Amino acid sequence: MGAQIATIPYKYRVVHIAGKANIADPLSRLLKDGCPQSESELGTEAESFVRFVAIQSTPGAVTTREVERESEHNPELMKVYFDSTERMPVKMYCSERLYMKSDQTICQGLKLAYIRNKEVHFNLSQLNKPPEFCKVTYPVRLDDDSQISEEAGVYTFSGHRVSFVPVRQLQENETLTDFLTVTCAIQSENEQKTLHVDMLARVMEDPKRAKDAKTKQKMAGSNGLNLNVMMLAFDSTSKMNFIRHMPKSLSFLEEDPQAIVFNSYNIVGQATAGNMIPMLTGKYEAELPLIRKNLYANASFVDDYPLVWKEFENAGYITMFAENRPDISLFNHKFTGFKKQPTDHYMRTFWRAVDFHRRGLCVGSDFQHKIMLEYMKDYLTSYPDNLKFGLFFLSDPAHDDINALSVMDEDLLSFLESMKQSGNLNKTLLILFSDHGAGYLGFRHLLQGRLEERLPFMAFILPPELHRSRPDIVRNVMTNADRLTTPFDIHATLRSVIDFSWEGQAKRGISLLSTPVSTERRCSDADIPDHYCACFEYEEINQTEYKQVEGAVHFTVKSLNAITSYARDKCSLLRLSAVASHYRLVPRHREKTFPNVRKGSEDNNTVRSPNEPSSDQAKTWTSYLVTIETSPGGGLFEATVQVRRRRDGNSFDFQLGGDISRVNRYGHQADCIRDIDSLLTQYCFCRT
Repeated sequence: MGAQIATIPYKYRVVHIAGKANIADPLSRLLKDGCPQSESELGTEAESFVRFVAIQSTPGAVTTREVERESEHNPELMKVYFDSTERMPVKMYCSERLYMKSDQTICQGLKLAYIRNKEVHFNLSQLNKPPEFCKVTYPVRLDDDSQISEEAGVYTFSGHRVSFVPVRQLQENETLTDFLTVTCAIQSENEQKTLHVDMLARVMEDPKRAKDAKTKQKMAGSNGLNLNVMMLAFDSTSKMNFIRHMPKSLSFLEEDPQAIVFNSYNIVGQATAGNMIPMLTGKYEAELPLIRKNLYANASFVDDYPLVWKEFENAGYITMFAENRPDISLFNHKFTGFKKQPTDHYMRTFWRAVDFHRRGLCVGSDFQHKIMLEYMKDYLTSYPDNLKFGLFFLSDPAHDDINALSVMDEDLLSFLESMKQSGNLNKTLLILFSDHGAGYLGFRHLLQGRLEERLPFMAFILPPELHRSRPDIVRNVMTNADRLTTPFDIHATLRSVIDFSWEGQAKRGISLLSTPVSTERRCSDADIPDHYCACFEYEEINQTEYKQVEGAVHFTVKSLNAITSYARDKCSLLRLSAVASHYRLVPRHREKTFPNVRKGSEDNNTVRSPNEPSSDQAKTWTSYLVTIETSPGGGLFEATVQVRRRRDGNSFDFQLGGDISRVNRYGHQADCIRDIDSLLTQYCFCRT
């Protein structure tokens, strides 16, 4: 049939129409020389998105320099000036980097020592001359920021024979450490010459911990679901970016009948801490003891936090907490860290020990993520008679480059397939998720970037036996996957695994296992500040709103300076340099987007503040999203400002609808304040 059609004569002329008039020609819309040179080149938000799609769909055909550096502004907004003196010029920004296919990095190097069945084995065939001995040491944690190295013993080699001589015999009830450093060397005259170093991790079961956990489990009763809980987090990964860069893993999740991917999972705060703390405690940071590094206040250790793994421990679970970037870790980067080891197994000691051997995304011949996945797999198969909770947080590969996420797609797929086929997920709730989308990189200051930051990836893989024994739970999760959900809901969900009746005790958050989330749920119902709510439409302002927006911009600058006011001897006073964008925020209508958002009021310009004012007061508030550049330092800041006209009709009240977000990198600009008050690092530009 196709051949017949191909031979039919035709009497029409083929014409190529370039530009947006031709829906089949997205490539002609790419800009070749950086930023738009004119308003006509800029186009609309729709055109901007078309160019994003075109770039993403053409790997290798367009170089980085040829990729259009997008601007988010509609041409009409480019014409907006608030008065003849141009006190508030609207500045056009180009994104630093758009989505590109990441080069598939290969980790270089030898691997002489490896773990098999918890034991150290060697592959010396990679060396022309084998080492004379390999010394084994292990890191011993003193606290989160210090550790010592102790010698375990020495391996010697004679032909194919390997012998191990321990430094000392283990004492009764003493367990080998999870982490080892194997340093292979030869003796050269009066000194040792190191040939190779391998860092190894495996889970060594502690019989005493296992016995104590069993006792706690019996005392806790039987209100729980009797499931293991494993959580694997990818830093700075929106759902859209997971779709772009993890196609094989996504296909597995879409085809697996036990896997459920969430569509409306919304952040509640800024950066990792702003979302992981609510997830792990059920509270905002401001509601908890002060743990931020601060020389002006008596900060406590993170030990004082009501972290959810303490509840799992009390219920008889073995517990694990692992992160792969100790320099930017959740509870150490800007916080005081833990005084005591927080969980039964704690990987910070390992990653601090290997830091010297880290090269980009690699440690020796292995990807960091692969080391973490192997350790997670080992943990899943350990303690077969105990329930287990584990949180594994991968800052790399995506923290510094959202495109680098693709390097772990194959390994994650292999991990999921292996765990599924081996039956290790039969009694395990596996949660794959991200803390937030990209916060500083590439197109974050564009509309697409704002939405992606607020909508991170979230997926559950439910155990098969739950489908058989509790179909009501499966139905609830499937329903809630399309409803507005938050980190507070994940906290309630974790608590309900331990005690299925706990959900009614929650101050905020809904267990996604036990309760269907309402289709009428709004951000204010879920305790999501306006600033982080993805359930808004961004509308252009009209001429009657110039004074409100101008006031909102200057209120943002004033608020920034108020944050750093007590450290004015170190932090510069910020001034408005330019306005990058300004929008009115309007609730989305239920039938247009999220089915979980209540319809807006008849007055489209009104939104309720996070503090839930009375209905009369709510009608007078309008929310604006403004993005500004300040000097010195060139900081880009984004704020949701709520504006209300006063009774005199000529002046306005202003209040913030959440945090002020820093949306570009600040590098070393705040080094002078970093160890004094970590809260100020994104806002402070040091005087010297």
